Amino acid sequence: MAESATNKSDRSSQLPKSWGGLVTDVEKLIEVKNYEDAEKLALEALAQAEDYPPDDNRQGITLELLVDIYYHTRQYVYAAPVMMRLLQMYRRCLGMSHPDTATVTFNAGRLYHEWAKFDEAQAFYNLALRLKRDKLGDEHPEIKSIMEHIKQLKIDMQAPKERLRPVVTKKKSRMARTGQWDAIKQ
Repeated sequence: MAESATNKSDRSSQLPKSWGGLVTDVEKLIEVKNYEDAEKLALEALAQAEDYPPDDNRQGITLELLVDIYYHTRQYVYAAPVMMRLLQMYRRCLGMSHPDTATVTFNAGRLYHEWAKFDEAQAFYNLALRLKRDKLGDEHPEIKSIMEHIKQLKIDMQAPKERLRPVVTKKKSRMARTGQWDAIKQ
């Protein structure tokens, strides 16, 4: 009898997790900076999200998590194509002038800045600034943050590569989450 209960318990722990369960686990692992396990689960979540229609919000959420993981582990070569896919998704689903598209554009600038691909970073920062400034005005904290990053980018563009430091601002270092995936139909 006890053996039967043990077998059921073993089988239930081997059942595949739902997409939502995987995402919850990924977010917890990111919080404790366990990026290796977070990446594995995020890729599993992405595989499940790919079963839904194109531009489903589950794909966007999972892509955001993967970018966050790759950004913090400095795996920029992996982060960049995921970021570009995410940005294209935002542009298609929410439009170029949507504030969340501007946030993802800014995040792309941060990614390329950290990667020392300064021309790309500058283009993304400038576009994000233009999009955000149109909606928020010059005195908004998000505008000031973008301006701070642009200022640091200009300094970094003049510095020898071996002296470059990570981009640090007063805010948290995580990529900004937009929270607007409810605007995209499942």
